[in-house]
Amino acid sequence: MPRVFKLYLMSALNGFGISLAFVALILAFNVANLRHLVGTSDIGVLATVAFWILNGIVFSGVQFAWALSQMVRVDPSELDESSR
Repeated sequence: MPRVFKLYLMSALNGFGISLAFVALILAFNVANLRHLVGTSDIGVLATVAFWILNGIVFSGVQFAWALSQMVRVDPSELDESSR
């Protein structure tokens, strides 16, 4: 499996994990009365899952962008001929 694919997969898993914690905290602290709204609605579970997935997409993208930006950049002129 290519390294960039592993990096993307791990970023996606981290992003969805952070999203799960984020949604749980939002509902636990009842921000904007969302816990009541989700709890009393007949499609509350669907709304919660959609909220988790959409936040997971955002957080995964942020995780991947952060991971790419933290990678060490190697100047091609510093590489010797044997490593090319």
